[in-house]
Amino acid sequence: MSSFQVTSLLIYIIGAFGAFGNINILIAIWRMKPRLKSSVLVGLLASGDLFCIVSEWQNATRMITGVQSYRFECFWAISPYLFMIKMQTTIMCAMAFDRLFAFTFPLKYAKIRVTNYVIACCIPGIVSGTFFIAYGASNLTHKPIPACNPPLAYGDHVGSVWNIWSVAINILTFVFSVTALIAMILKGRKIRNVTGYEMKVFQNQKRLSKSCAVMLVVFLSTICVTHVMIQSTRMFQFSEEVAASIETNAVLPAMISYSQPYYVYFWCSKLYRMRAFELTAILIYVIGAIGAFGNANILVAIWRIKPRSKSGVLVGILALADLISITFEWQNATRMITGVQVHRIQCFWMISPYLFMIKMQTTIMCAMVFDRLLALTVPLRYTKFRFHRYIVFCCIPGLISGTFFITYAAFNLENEPIVACNPPLAYGPAVANIWNIWSVTINIFTLILSVAAILAMLVRSHRIKSISGYEQKLFQNQRKLSKSCAVMTAVFLSTACVTTLMIKLSSVFDLGGEMAADIETYAVLPAVICDSQPFYVYMWCSQLYRDAFREHISMVVSCKLKVKGRVANSRPSVITVH
Repeated sequence: MSSFQVTSLLIYIIGAFGAFGNINILIAIWRMKPRLKSSVLVGLLASGDLFCIVSEWQNATRMITGVQSYRFECFWAISPYLFMIKMQTTIMCAMAFDRLFAFTFPLKYAKIRVTNYVIACCIPGIVSGTFFIAYGASNLTHKPIPACNPPLAYGDHVGSVWNIWSVAINILTFVFSVTALIAMILKGRKIRNVTGYEMKVFQNQKRLSKSCAVMLVVFLSTICVTHVMIQSTRMFQFSEEVAASIETNAVLPAMISYSQPYYVYFWCSKLYRMRAFELTAILIYVIGAIGAFGNANILVAIWRIKPRSKSGVLVGILALADLISITFEWQNATRMITGVQVHRIQCFWMISPYLFMIKMQTTIMCAMVFDRLLALTVPLRYTKFRFHRYIVFCCIPGLISGTFFITYAAFNLENEPIVACNPPLAYGPAVANIWNIWSVTINIFTLILSVAAILAMLVRSHRIKSISGYEQKLFQNQRKLSKSCAVMTAVFLSTACVTTLMIKLSSVFDLGGEMAADIETYAVLPAVICDSQPFYVYMWCSQLYRDAFREHISMVVSCKLKVKGRVANSRPSVITVH
């Protein structure tokens, strides 16, 4: 894999987090009444960031697919992106100025109309964006470039001017930020001499400035890296190939800059965290609906397949556990949307089947990987294992661990209010920590077994010629089954890793009860993705399952046609008598 392809993958991953966050910000601000000047500026910044992320995705797609880009074509293709970058830079500068203005003249600031103020803040970005588009268009060449991104689209001369202008705006942003911080400190010392209304205005602006200050620090640090990388290619006169590579990789810190506002606001602002809960609940419904459809399909397919294989039944048990987990997450989402206050004891007993099923799910996934290892290393002996005993044996660890955690948690419950009814919050901090460590241990064991199964398959495939005909046929069958299992395990481990990491971070960094609870609530999203993925993996990897799923769809369609035919035939004839 080339360095450009690695950069492309990172653009997709960072951009996915950024797109999710910026959409959250836009929804939160759209629903906020009344809207503040600073919040509208944040909304404009989020819109610009989202646009920049989408534009960088097309650049990543071009790099992955190996499409040759030319400067003239690239410039006009991403000209809206080039304009939006200037808007984004000046809006960030306007936000720093906004904080300075709010601290130095709080009463005058409060009286300015939101619309007029926001338009005034946007004018510098519109002017500079239009200027650089016009300047860049007048200096275009039809030269091939390795990637379609802003520095390469502008060309050497215009790109250098564009970079210097961006650095100048960022320095001005830094000056405004430092001045605003000094103004806040000085104003804070005079707080006793300020009137009641002005004190209230000052306190509100101080709270707003916390998240704005953190966001500006992250913005300036990441953008500084980007512009230093671009400027270094001009100063040190690198070769064209090296310069293009550096300027392409300079996109990564810019992507972090585009993606960071939501996570800063999530950390600093309780208001934004509460608004984002509603979007999380909607995502749980949507992802869960896709997953429920898939898991129901798997269960029907396995029920209809005769004879059933050991691995097929294990997949069915996993699909059942996933379906139950999705159903319980839907009730959690309903409570989040309706704002129902939940207490730990009530929540624990209400979702206890879900808590039990999570342990079953984790150990069944581990059993599935062990099943593949066994089938690849000793295929003849594997076929001789008794079907029912084998399945029961694979389920025992999940039954034991699920029962243990339900019992252990039941003796350590405290009836305190929790923000959402999900597993980490239902268990409580102490039990949840042990539960999380146990899950990580099982996932590590699953990873080890997966690697061992892949190695066994590679070793076995090298010796395939010396294996007897019947054993060779068994090995080929098990190899086909292992493909979909390997992909599903990879998706499971990656999503489960994100979930457990989020839960662990909340306890390791001692983020506090409210912040930790919020993070643990968001940790549900990768878990719901994990619950929803098996069907789509099998649809992609397995011809047998694809055929079964197509048959289900055709059965449903034919059933609907029969019902319509019966309804049509059962309608009485109407005779009109004149």
